[in-house]
Amino acid sequence: MPQKINFKGQNFISLSLGLSFLLLLLSGIALYLRPEGSVASWNNWKFWGLSKAEWELLHTAAVLLFIFWSFLHLLVHIKTMISYFWKQKFFSIELLGAAILFGLTLLLINRGFFPFNELQKWRSEFKSGKLWNLNQPPIAGLVDLKLSQITLLLNLNWEEVTLKAQRLNLRDFHSEITLKEFARKNQKTPRWIFQLIFASF
Repeated sequence: MPQKINFKGQNFISLSLGLSFLLLLLSGIALYLRPEGSVASWNNWKFWGLSKAEWELLHTAAVLLFIFWSFLHLLVHIKTMISYFWKQKFFSIELLGAAILFGLTLLLINRGFFPFNELQKWRSEFKSGKLWNLNQPPIAGLVDLKLSQITLLLNLNWEEVTLKAQRLNLRDFHSEITLKEFARKNQKTPRWIFQLIFASF
């Protein structure tokens, strides 16, 4: 006789909440370690196989999942919470301690005290790409410029640039495509494309 499956909704919600928290934690760490957008795009930065944009999407999804399961978790235990506050007459030493800790944390963050000031310094190091040994793009916003704009900016001849791209067997080369998109379609970094096509004249 098949064993009856005993599905418990509260356990399911708690486990889903825990898993969404782990996903939120993982994506949060990845975004803390990431370099800034232009550096990440220039070097095609990836962490555990995912790009900066993919980590940002994953983090957004994790936040929404965490909020959803947290709401359900509170809804399931709403009677317990109401009963707790009602019996304690809306005050308890635990609530006071939690409120003080929360307020103190906000104060330390606002004033830039330890350890939050150190966390900000470390974030700046990761943001610049120095700790990842990444190169800065020579021009701000270069990856988002069209190939024709880069050619004009560097005072190059478009026909010569086109010929060089053809010799390298690069596909989808045209004036309206951006450096980032062109690099993605050819599975190269924008840095590699720029150095071989534009910086080698």
